[in-house]
Amino acid sequence: MQFVKVMVNKMEITGKFDELTGLGLGFVYSLGLVWFHNSGKMDHTLLLSIMVLINCIVGFFIGKMVKQIRFYGLTDPLTKICNRRCFMDKLAKVIKSAREKQQELAIVMVDLDNFKKCNDELGHDVGDRVLFLTAQTIAGNLPEEAFVGRLGGDEFSIVFTDTTKTEAAFLVEQISKKVDEVLREYNVSISYGIASFPNDSSDFRKVFKLADEAMYSMKEAKRTRTRENS
Repeated sequence: MQFVKVMVNKMEITGKFDELTGLGLGFVYSLGLVWFHNSGKMDHTLLLSIMVLINCIVGFFIGKMVKQIRFYGLTDPLTKICNRRCFMDKLAKVIKSAREKQQELAIVMVDLDNFKKCNDELGHDVGDRVLFLTAQTIAGNLPEEAFVGRLGGDEFSIVFTDTTKTEAAFLVEQISKKVDEVLREYNVSISYGIASFPNDSSDFRKVFKLADEAMYSMKEAKRTRTRENS
């Protein structure tokens, strides 16, 4: 029974039901059947051993299936990063932690420049490739505690935990250069805006809005420079 409690606690704490959990519960279930069948006496017969093995295998594959369902429910299928639901769940946890520890965190809004033109002229397959490359380049260059999610369309968001706005600006600038380099052949780049919790606002919705406004300010500044140079 203690083993069952450990498995249940694992699911409650981590929110995970994986192959190991399924295997463990299948094994415990089998032992329970053996115990019941023999009125409390463990009888290691071939038949009961096979029953234990089958239940363990079934438990393993059920755990694997549940794990895959959970993965696809929280992952954007195109970019292979957090979808909106996953991102907002993670954000809620880090906001709570930041409040408790009185730490600062930075929220970044990211949007692609010229993405519609890329889609229209090069096709949606290329557009999908651009979204995938953007997501993977950002994710591959983040610090360990930071995370990125696709909110929809060509809009992404990054969260840097225990990071000042100035520190985040430096990190995002480096990432932006790498993304722009990857996307240069498609004539696509990124614009971004940064806001700080709780320095800019203690309401994370307001922080999102401020980051979004800063991102659109960058996009407009780019358009202005393009018009002036043409």
